[in-house]
Amino acid sequence: LPKEMPSDIYEVAKLYQPLIDEIGETFYLSNLYAMAKKNQFPHPHITFTSFREHGIMLAHGDGVFSWKKPEEKNEEG
Repeated sequence: LPKEMPSDIYEVAKLYQPLIDEIGETFYLSNLYAMAKKNQFPHPHITFTSFREHGIMLAHGDGVFSWKKPEEKNEEG
């Protein structure tokens, strides 16, 4: 991990990609949280909320989420 996390959520998502590759693109949020803590990612709750707001992490109910690999940020967003 870099000393300081990027402010761009899409850049942060790229840092999370190896964790997603390990646990699979459909996962329990608790598993991703545990992986983030184990790998010393800062502020996972805030980050996950932002992932959801940007459509990177999609909720399926009962704590199950899927990962939509972020495409390059467009000019609008």
